[in-house]
Amino acid sequence: MHVVPDTKAGCKTGVGFACFAFSPLLIPALLLLVLLAVDWIAGRLMFCFLVGVFSVSIGAVLVVISWHTRKLLNSNLLLFLGIGYLGVALLDGLRLLGISQLGAFPLYDAESTSHLRIYTSLFEASVLLGAFLFMRHSLRPVPALSGGGVIALLIVLLSLWTGAALMPPIQPTGFATLGELLVALLLLLALWRLWSQRKALAPNLLRYLGLSVLLMLFSEAAFALNADTSSTLFLSGVLLRFLSFWMVYRAMVDASLLRPCAVLELASSSFDAIPHPVLVVDTRGRILQANQAAAEMAGCDVGRLAGQPVHEHFHAAEKSPEDCEPCRAIHEQRPLNCVLQRLEQDRWFQLSLAFLSPEKPSMGMLQTLIDVSAQSRVSRDLSESIREQQRVEVALRASEEKYRLLVQNAAEIILVLQGGRIRFVNSKIISILGYREEELLDQPFPQFIYEEDRDMVVRRHEARLNGGEVPESYHFRVRAKNGDIKWLEIRAVFIEWEGQAASLSFLTDITERIKAEQALSNSEQRFRCLFEHAEAVAVQGYDRERRVIYWNQASEKLYGYRREQAMGRPIEDLIIPAAWRRETIEIFDSWFEQGQAGASAERELCDADGRPVSVFSSYVLLPRASGEPELYCIDIDLGDIKRIESQVRILSQVAEQSPVAVMIIDLDHRVEYVNSAFEEITGYTAAEILGQNAAVLESPATPPERYAEIWQTLREGHAWKGELEN
Repeated sequence: MHVVPDTKAGCKTGVGFACFAFSPLLIPALLLLVLLAVDWIAGRLMFCFLVGVFSVSIGAVLVVISWHTRKLLNSNLLLFLGIGYLGVALLDGLRLLGISQLGAFPLYDAESTSHLRIYTSLFEASVLLGAFLFMRHSLRPVPALSGGGVIALLIVLLSLWTGAALMPPIQPTGFATLGELLVALLLLLALWRLWSQRKALAPNLLRYLGLSVLLMLFSEAAFALNADTSSTLFLSGVLLRFLSFWMVYRAMVDASLLRPCAVLELASSSFDAIPHPVLVVDTRGRILQANQAAAEMAGCDVGRLAGQPVHEHFHAAEKSPEDCEPCRAIHEQRPLNCVLQRLEQDRWFQLSLAFLSPEKPSMGMLQTLIDVSAQSRVSRDLSESIREQQRVEVALRASEEKYRLLVQNAAEIILVLQGGRIRFVNSKIISILGYREEELLDQPFPQFIYEEDRDMVVRRHEARLNGGEVPESYHFRVRAKNGDIKWLEIRAVFIEWEGQAASLSFLTDITERIKAEQALSNSEQRFRCLFEHAEAVAVQGYDRERRVIYWNQASEKLYGYRREQAMGRPIEDLIIPAAWRRETIEIFDSWFEQGQAGASAERELCDADGRPVSVFSSYVLLPRASGEPELYCIDIDLGDIKRIESQVRILSQVAEQSPVAVMIIDLDHRVEYVNSAFEEITGYTAAEILGQNAAVLESPATPPERYAEIWQTLREGHAWKGELEN
């Protein structure tokens, strides 16, 4: 559970061995450079085709992200944006592919394409404006997705029916002007609505959506000034519109993936080992994560708590959220410590609220609940006993009263043993073991010790009496009155009791601590077993000195070192190239000092024979029970992928440089690729033949039956060889 504390934070940059933490603007900038290069090299039509493909791809990613995270985030706004922008991307891609020069859709003309652009812009502006309605209203995903598809289809049909020529030749019309003004008005309203809801939105979501609306405004202005596909304004409009799509994508990724992952990363994976209910809640008071103790308190599974209001399960049910102090503290984003009473359960809890990250309060808060009901009841009973004692024994000395108060209010069991029998015990034993004082006095203490530990405790007690060496403290098990097994830690000293030698023992209940340690150990064993048998994932563990403390079988296979060869050696002596060793040492030291590992990235390491090994590495810094952190590296081998990419590049170069004419056509007989030899042999240039039907090459000298034979052979999946005269 968890996700990195800062989704933008990388690690310190070094020379050579650096962290590849990309800026949110770097990828769109690179894509823009690629698109401009395509426009310059391959022409405007190929540019429009690629932009259309990118737009549809981004729209598909948006709806996939919002659909699969809808139950976790419970955000109807993000789901509506994802569904809406799928329709927008499809329409926008259809518009770009419908340019008359591209010829992808013969039914389209300039008028239909122009109208489709205006209707698409109106639809996108309506999606941005209407999304805020679902911040407070529910959204049914399947009807919404179906409705979006129907609207997109109607827009296409309406464009075909009411076309007006705004693409070349350029003839601005009153309809186009009215449409542009309406789009601008809706976008300004969306921008105003976004600003008015800024307190309810995450900062990055507000920032990216605002940038998207502004970029769309500038894009529409560019299209309105000049819609000629060959103009610079048209190019600027398409690029700005693509950037607006990217900003919506960034907003969706940040809100749906990065922020929840950051919250999950900050929350400890050992939540279930904590005996008290612990929850992570967002700024709206909804549960993001809960441990097993919280699920038991709520009476349901941990998974069912995700997305539920925290007030419903863990605050005072008799109060409304508006009157609930913890709810107000969550919404106001302020820490809180208070005592909470749940009347329906007659229980009292010490409630604490703290930020997951004080630097970023919007990431959520950590709520802990400690049951203090027993302490409250004991305290009340003890107060009554003290008042009664004061009334009956007024003559007791002040020092004796202080002594009794100290003993009775001690946080541990105080026991006096004499001759192996219990002579005195304080009331703490009631809350821990359930026995009353009169049930214990003059009873042999060994009879309450767990059978397997009884001989050990008796031997050590006798050794202490005889002056032998005994640990200052040790722990053992006892049976409570209800049959439960409790772990106690004992410390003992010799005293004189009523004129005879005795031992004064202090017993501390460490049951919960032992359970937590066992749970943590079991969890660690499960994960180590999982890593050990993961054949395709190499996992290594390192201590603060960068020495190997864990090396699974996949690491042996990938790097060529056996486990016994790697254990105890520094990472820089094993898999780090010589040129990067100094940087690696500095980076690892900084991670341990900061308590946070760096970002995942592709690395070029080396194996036992010095050969380069390309991997994708992820890092996580985990604390041990002793407090010392351990760094775990998870590496995935990229060697096969790089070899395949190299082979694809070689095959592409072979086809291009072949002296034999090469032509690739699709199943509809349209030419998709020709090499340079084809141009020299046939006299057709690539620009002339690409997209054309292969029938243009047919010659009357070749019988039609021969061509039919060729196509039939290819459709059956066989190769055809022969001579043609074209």
